[in-house]
Amino acid sequence: MFNYWYPNTMILPTIGNNDGRFHDQAIDESDKSDYYNTIYDLWFRHFQGNSGLDLATIEASIKKAGYYRADVREDLSILQMNSMYVTKDDETTHDGELEEIIIWLE
Repeated sequence: MFNYWYPNTMILPTIGNNDGRFHDQAIDESDKSDYYNTIYDLWFRHFQGNSGLDLATIEASIKKAGYYRADVREDLSILQMNSMYVTKDDETTHDGELEEIIIWLE
């Protein structure tokens, strides 16, 4: 509906703690590829309001661990981070997502 009513508006979604298969859990490795491909397609490839962004860079990072940087203007960047990988009570290693996000954030 956003695409219909606001076709030229930039909308930068973020992953929430209930957006995976299970409540408050990071994406399971077996679902990761399908999940992040679907999110990228819905949020960026099929949403024309976001077409002016650096989609190649966004696609690469969002498909690694669900994070991205959107340069809205020359002096404004939005960072979106999938914090499910950095929660203190998650003792799983996933596939290096935590390290990937920390390095990117630094």
